[in-house]
Amino acid sequence: MADSLARASTERAVRALRGRALASLFGLAGLALLSYFVGIKVAEADLYTTAAIDIGVRIRMLTQRAALLAEEMATPTDPAASAANRRQLGEIPSALNSAHKILVAGDLSGNIPASVSAEMHKILYELPFTLDARMGAFIAEVNGIVSAHDPADSHLRAIREMAMTGPLLDAVDAAVAQSRKDSEKRALRLWRIQMGTLALSLLALLASGMFLFAPMLRRVRTDMYRLAEATARARELEAENEERRRAEAALRESEERFRQMAESISGVFWISDAVTDEMIYVSHAYERVFQRTRASLYESPGSWLEAVHPDDRGRVAEESMQARSSGALDHEYRIAWPDGTIRWIRTRIFPVRNADGNVSRYTGICDDITEQRLVQNQMGQSQKLEAIGQLAAGIAHEINTPAQYVGDNIRFLRDSFDELDRLLLRSEKLFAEASRGGQVPPGALDLLEESVRDVDVGYLREEIPKAIEQSLEGIARITKIVRAMKDFSHPGLQERLPVDINQAIETTLTVAQNELTYVADIVTRFDRDLPSVPCYPNEINQVVLNILINAADAIADAVGRDSGRKGTISISTARVDSWAEIRIGDTGSGIPAKIRGRIFDPFFTTKDVGKGTGQGLALSHAIIVEKHQGSITFESDVDRGTTFIIRLPLQPGG
Repeated sequence: MADSLARASTERAVRALRGRALASLFGLAGLALLSYFVGIKVAEADLYTTAAIDIGVRIRMLTQRAALLAEEMATPTDPAASAANRRQLGEIPSALNSAHKILVAGDLSGNIPASVSAEMHKILYELPFTLDARMGAFIAEVNGIVSAHDPADSHLRAIREMAMTGPLLDAVDAAVAQSRKDSEKRALRLWRIQMGTLALSLLALLASGMFLFAPMLRRVRTDMYRLAEATARARELEAENEERRRAEAALRESEERFRQMAESISGVFWISDAVTDEMIYVSHAYERVFQRTRASLYESPGSWLEAVHPDDRGRVAEESMQARSSGALDHEYRIAWPDGTIRWIRTRIFPVRNADGNVSRYTGICDDITEQRLVQNQMGQSQKLEAIGQLAAGIAHEINTPAQYVGDNIRFLRDSFDELDRLLLRSEKLFAEASRGGQVPPGALDLLEESVRDVDVGYLREEIPKAIEQSLEGIARITKIVRAMKDFSHPGLQERLPVDINQAIETTLTVAQNELTYVADIVTRFDRDLPSVPCYPNEINQVVLNILINAADAIADAVGRDSGRKGTISISTARVDSWAEIRIGDTGSGIPAKIRGRIFDPFFTTKDVGKGTGQGLALSHAIIVEKHQGSITFESDVDRGTTFIIRLPLQPGG
């Protein structure tokens, strides 16, 4: 009986213990389940913050996109592009309205809670933010532009201010910040509940035994890990969003700086694709410089070539193609505006390489250099006249010498004519008397014979032809000098002509003959088979004259101006491959090594004050290199002389 009672008592105790264990187990299970769901809510609170940030970024992007499209609609360049902009702009109000409703009313699918805190309510509906009203006004402004045929400046200004610096974005930022604060408060409350639940679970675990709750602890630990991972992920998303906002702001700032820089350049700035030739960007200056629309260039990237002057078009097209292999280009050419106006353009092209070193883009700048060309031509003409002025005394002497003996011969012919006229009168008188009387008066023949001896007809018969021949030679010499001066001093043509270089040099030698004769012997070795060279003849004459004058001065300095000694100036022409080469050498003093790098600099001269402006060689370099795409170099030995080497392309463009 006692055993039965003890057994029953033991069984009751076991059942009671089992019941308490089960109760504890169920209680702990309930607490763990509560902690699990609270943890999920904490993670959801962090996700709410991320979702609110995403909504704010989305609203920012939509408002800025609307401002950009509206501004492009205000300056239309292409009807198709304007229609596409209007269509895209028309989609923005609906997207903005949806995003705003999610921020206001919540959206479970978008992780935005439906409940709105009192602070959020103030931001949405009360001053100073009134986000709901401002968003409605912005959407109305966008709809106003979409529905209007021509966007009004007031709508554009309102959208630009709201999208870039207006209170609308401040209100959106405030709403996002408040949403984050609300989420953090909610997460804090849930975290406290979770911590309390965990504390109760730990106490129950200590009371009930670790072996009963080990699986549950593992589950709680797993949930805690998941919670930590969710929290870390939410923070990563927030950091990514912040980084994206900074990148977007930097991109907008970079685009604005690029636009301001491109539009501030007076010339045409452009970018094209190196593979497809597609025009990626061209500045507004294209319409001013080329008098053609940017839209036409975007549609047909090669249409700019139609503006090039017909005489330059072939050369420009060929040089542009060569730039693909050389990688860069700097050339000048003429364009014709639709009204026929001719302008000079300088184009510089630069390659842009990708990470692999391949050319992916071409950038270029086109400058209108018409006024600069005019100034250069005026400077060239001024320098030419300066050179002629320097030669004026010699030219006057060259003309005066033949003029003097022409004058002497004419006076001799006049006197001879007077004597012959007197002899002729006496002869006529004698013949008249003989005709009347039928015979010659006594002594008349003696008188006539005496007159013939006085006149010395034999001498006159010999000297008069010589005087006439000398006079004709003198007149021809004067004519040659005057014609050479006329050709040399002419301002010149604005287009290249095929020129006989040998004849051009001889013309220049005629002009400079007196300047050279007394200081140097001239030795010429012309290639008579040299083909005509396409060039500006008067400018080539000036280059040759500049070098000849410098050579004469160098020889005079070397031998002494009044010493009576002479040097030598040698001039030769030859064909070298595809170039016409001119060599002008002297036996002067040479060029010191320390100044050889400066002799082509403007206004650099080693002559005394009043003997030169230092423009001769600088202009010569510009004429040969820039205008003819040729080269001008020199070889010099001090005290032995200098040789200038000019090379001109036999074909335009080199």
